[in-house]
Amino acid sequence: MNNVESFREYLLGHFPTLKLPKGKKYVEFPVYKGILVCCMVKKDGINVYLYSGGRVPAKEIFDKLNSLGVSGKVLNDKYTITPMPGSRNPNVVRIDLLIPYAGRDLEDDDLRKEVLDLYTQLVDLCMPLNPDAVFHKTPYEKDGKESEKVEPNKESSVQSEQENTDVPVQKQKGESISIRLEGFGQRNELFDISKASISSESEHNSDYWYDDFSENHAYSDCDGVLSYSLPFYNDNLNIFIEGGGISKEIGNESLDEILDLDNIYTKENNDKYESGVGSENTPLILFQFRTKGIYHFESLELLAGEEFDLNRLEVNILKPVAPFEEVEEKGIKKKKWAHMVKGFVYTFLDGTKKHLDFDSGDYEETPLNPNIGTWFQIAETYDNWLSEEERVLKFFKQFAYKGNEVAEDILEQNDGEIDDILGNSRCPEGLLEALYDEFIEHWAEDMDKSDIDWSLRKIINNPNASKSLLTKVFRYQENRAEKFWDYLPLASSIVKDENLGDKDWAIKLYKKAEELGTESCSDYRTLAESIANNLGDKDWSIKVYKKAEELAKSCSDYRNLAESISKDESLGDKDWAIKLYKKVEIMVSNLYEFAEFAGSVSHKDGLNDQKWSKEIFQKGLILFCSNDYKDHPNVKLYNWNNEFKMLSGYIDNGEDDVASNLEKWQNTIDAISDKLENGSSKKDAVIDYLDDKHKGKIV
Repeated sequence: MNNVESFREYLLGHFPTLKLPKGKKYVEFPVYKGILVCCMVKKDGINVYLYSGGRVPAKEIFDKLNSLGVSGKVLNDKYTITPMPGSRNPNVVRIDLLIPYAGRDLEDDDLRKEVLDLYTQLVDLCMPLNPDAVFHKTPYEKDGKESEKVEPNKESSVQSEQENTDVPVQKQKGESISIRLEGFGQRNELFDISKASISSESEHNSDYWYDDFSENHAYSDCDGVLSYSLPFYNDNLNIFIEGGGISKEIGNESLDEILDLDNIYTKENNDKYESGVGSENTPLILFQFRTKGIYHFESLELLAGEEFDLNRLEVNILKPVAPFEEVEEKGIKKKKWAHMVKGFVYTFLDGTKKHLDFDSGDYEETPLNPNIGTWFQIAETYDNWLSEEERVLKFFKQFAYKGNEVAEDILEQNDGEIDDILGNSRCPEGLLEALYDEFIEHWAEDMDKSDIDWSLRKIINNPNASKSLLTKVFRYQENRAEKFWDYLPLASSIVKDENLGDKDWAIKLYKKAEELGTESCSDYRTLAESIANNLGDKDWSIKVYKKAEELAKSCSDYRNLAESISKDESLGDKDWAIKLYKKVEIMVSNLYEFAEFAGSVSHKDGLNDQKWSKEIFQKGLILFCSNDYKDHPNVKLYNWNNEFKMLSGYIDNGEDDVASNLEKWQNTIDAISDKLENGSSKKDAVIDYLDDKHKGKIV
């Protein structure tokens, strides 16, 4: 272990909640919303410092430090606390206290104790910046006694976990994963300047005094509308993921994206700028700063025993109000936005999600020209250039303050065609129900039953559909049900635990389906299988399976029936299945049917008889070589070169049960197909793939 790492480990021993970024020369103590108290090894000494990160406005931090009496305080009679704005980012607040080496190295006990003492004092002084903080007691006593280690504060730890409602509090934590981005970004600060001071020198043209790039003035007498500093999401972005034995560098193409809109569509903005007469003409100023450097996001605390999986990490991207550029594509002028990284979302194995927001950054800023305009100009520009996907997200945001009015707007603007919205997993629960109510009352009566059912299935499959909404949907479907296939899928949906889990209601509907009856073997087979799987009523299932057997006529009828009955999740009756398969063995008449038969017999969840399956496939090869053999009709219908080529195509495309059960023979099927295409006779193409028992049976 080198001296720097040993020094960092020393501090960690006294502050177990410290963050030690991999490969860096500093430690971080998180205080609140990106505010860090850090300790860094430098050339001329150890720098103990506060870094605010920029998420909390600088004025708010300065005011708090002044009110606490921190500003100007002298520690240990030689270190004066002087909060200063960041040299590269004026919205960042820093306190720097440099402890000189004075002939000491990092292993020196006196230096370590001095650093620990000063660091602990600064942590305690800055903790009130977090309104929910629990104070730390100073671990180092100046009388020379051995320092005591600070144990993690259990109350603070539990409180912190409870703030993130995505992850259950009671679960133990495992490894910690850090995420940082390196590249370019942008800081946007949007202010309402309707009550702002005006420069007396420019009073004739009403130029606001904030056009000197210093948005700090705006904090004093303006209302903030938007404020954030985030990295751009583009091809030049580097994402570093470290911790728990993981060290990865990825680009923006590696993660699934979750799109978000800027904070334009809120109740506060709606009430302030879109409700009163002339309110849309409220003047605003947008400060923009181009940034370059490092951007840290909140750490991911894995659950105990769980390993990090990059496939479970998604990136939350933001379409900001700025920047955008005007481009021309095929003679049409367009506005092109640069998306930004708002955060990340990690899905644990148990399905819970953890949102990782922007935490802090270490970057330089270049001010851009501030823009002065009205709310209408800024909001309308943003709104006019929303894509279809983004317009849907706008509706979701507006529902929070406009309520059912949004449902009416959606249906009217889409002429009742709202399947994509009903199936959108981000559609709020309340909006989903409002859309259903409005849809059924005003639109459904003029639509075909099949179109209505399709829309209702979107609702049923949406994870945000409430139990009350699902009950409405299912009741509506029951009242319109007339046929066997109206009742069967309805019963199957109602009985599922993720829907209603209502077995009594499902039984009533299953009985109705059976009473209506059908002339199809496959219909009764599906009904019997659903009863067995969903109700566990094998006696009732057997009665229905027998009705299916009475109607069985074709090879596929018996094969599908046997496969269903043999599955353990249905009846698991292997003897009955074998009797049905024996009937199939008599009826098969071409290679494709033999392949289906062989695949069905080998199904791992059914009979799983690999020996019999191989025997059946060999018999199919022999039949193919017979003089009077006729190909399956689909070979000619779909212009396949030969029947083996058709089988291989089905396996490649995964089109049916043949595909999943015949993959083990694909090399054989492809080889025979190639030989046939190259002019080999059927016998020469097949002979090498028959065992000795069957070779002599080829004519």
